[in-house]
Amino acid sequence: MIPLADFDALEEFFASVALHNSMYGWEFLDNPNLVQDWPAEVSLDVTHRDTPAEHTSYWFNEVGVAVEDGYRPYCVEGVVEYDELTVERFDGTPVPVGEFTAAGKRWWEAFYRGDPRAHEVQRAVNESPGWR
Repeated sequence: MIPLADFDALEEFFASVALHNSMYGWEFLDNPNLVQDWPAEVSLDVTHRDTPAEHTSYWFNEVGVAVEDGYRPYCVEGVVEYDELTVERFDGTPVPVGEFTAAGKRWWEAFYRGDPRAHEVQRAVNESPGWR
């Protein structure tokens, strides 16, 4: 666990990351099993309302923080709760959520099959987006 008191501490942690991959996941929507192995106390828990939201989105990213003899690896995980989800392409064109999740599942199936197109795309991505 990485103790984080607030969003400023989160910003400081991400600023210290020297190695990173893109955020990714497969069964990341509305799957409570993905956090069953989490410790009772998590690094940062921010609550904005008193009632649970209808949906959750789980994400993770493997990162490394530079230390004297190399890098200390971390798997950073998070859950975002929400009632409505809108998915858009880069140009703002809406994508139905079912289509979005089906495409993600197809991509991971291709990746695990060794489809070279999936591996080419992953190698082409140079920089992860910020945590926000």
